[in-house]
Amino acid sequence: MIFKTLFFVLVAYLTVISASFSQNYQVGVRFAEQGDYKAALSEWLPLAKQGHREAQYKVGQAYRRGYGVSQDQKKAMEWFNLSANQGFAPAQNDLGVIYITGEKVSKNNKRAFDFFKKAAHQGNADAEFNLGLIYENGDGVPIDHKLSYQWTKRAAEKNVALAQSNLGVKYALGAGVQANQESALKWYLKAAEQGITDAQVNLGGMYANGMVGSQDYLKAYMWWMIAADKDNRYGRKYSTQMKQDLSKDQIKKADDLIKHCITNSYKDC
Repeated sequence: MIFKTLFFVLVAYLTVISASFSQNYQVGVRFAEQGDYKAALSEWLPLAKQGHREAQYKVGQAYRRGYGVSQDQKKAMEWFNLSANQGFAPAQNDLGVIYITGEKVSKNNKRAFDFFKKAAHQGNADAEFNLGLIYENGDGVPIDHKLSYQWTKRAAEKNVALAQSNLGVKYALGAGVQANQESALKWYLKAAEQGITDAQVNLGGMYANGMVGSQDYLKAYMWWMIAADKDNRYGRKYSTQMKQDLSKDQIKKADDLIKHCITNSYKDC
């Protein structure tokens, strides 16, 4: 009976501590959302020093970007590593990005791959996308289009816009998966709706070439113009070329399509 009582007291005590940690962490999050990073750090830093992995990650972000403190990559890496060593996937992904890009550290593709893999296997969508890129480009590992497709698809299904755009390319080219233009169109549309200009350009190409159904020059021109408006050089190039082949009436219809598309946040275009 005594042991049972002690057990319940211990559990209750730990629960109170955990709740306190969570409350202080969320207070820091609210301060950060208001742009008061110094106040946020005053909540996160004590938690980070006590081993709170999410707080360690937030402190690392602050030092990486110079939010509320002087920018310090060495300290950022120290906090990221503490968080990553506790299995926190966002910290693992950020370390992967730092090593793959050589962001104020020596570029190390192998270490980047290891961190991306750890985070991706926990279901982190950004890491899944990054791991797809690693296999696509052969950064630190042999090129593997099938694995690239598999990881890119996982990220795309979690609404990572760049992954959706890349997945469209893979279906269009048959890279790591059987070519399927309807699937390419589907994923380009999802990415285009999120404002990815490369996907918008590729959509224009599909409509211009009739890769799914008949050719539709107005839709092709529409998507290229939308991409051009966001300073995509291919969007500018292709829309300029096509405009020369369109009548004034067609251009007016295309402009109406563009307005409708933008008004509806790139949906129902």
